[in-house]
Amino acid sequence: MMILLTRFQEAMAESSRLKQEFAAEQGETVVAVARRLAEVLRTGGKLLLFGNGGSAADANTWPRSLSTASRWNGPPWRPWP
Repeated sequence: MMILLTRFQEAMAESSRLKQEFAAEQGETVVAVARRLAEVLRTGGKLLLFGNGGSAADANTWPRSLSTASRWNGPPWRPWP
């Protein structure tokens, strides 16, 4: 049991380290992209997301989650037929 617990804790520590590293190295880029996307959407632009399999599910779910969980004041999210 302790071996599994140790492996789990190591995996969580590595995940945390990688996320912190990514935030330090790419945080400014992520924020810049988010600001640009918000500007595009506020001015009537569109974001088209697509995928195959699991990526298609992400492409469908992510914008809906973003528009309902945020302070989005734009038009409701509608899937493209």
